Amino acid sequence: MSSNQSHKSIVFGSISIDKIVNRHGSYSDVLGGSAAYALLANKQNTCELVGVVGDDFQDYHFDLLSNHSISTNSLTKLDGNTFCWGGEYQHDFSS
Repeated sequence: MSSNQSHKSIVFGSISIDKIVNRHGSYSDVLGGSAAYALLANKQNTCELVGVVGDDFQDYHFDLLSNHSISTNSLTKLDGNTFCWGGEYQHDFSS
């Protein structure tokens, strides 16, 4: 493969809506999940996110991904809720 050909990253993994509590406040509806974070960190390739989200997955979540050149063409939206993760971090963020 020549060096001028582009590669496409396809990522399968969790996509979630996180709820975070820390010393700065409480945050809900935060885009999360290993697949989303892996793609947002990828700066080298065109990316495609493959997965399923619920009808609570908002347009601004799709926009955040699209604004980082992540294709959501293979992201399916179904009736029901998206996987949700919640965490509370202590004052020093170590736990």
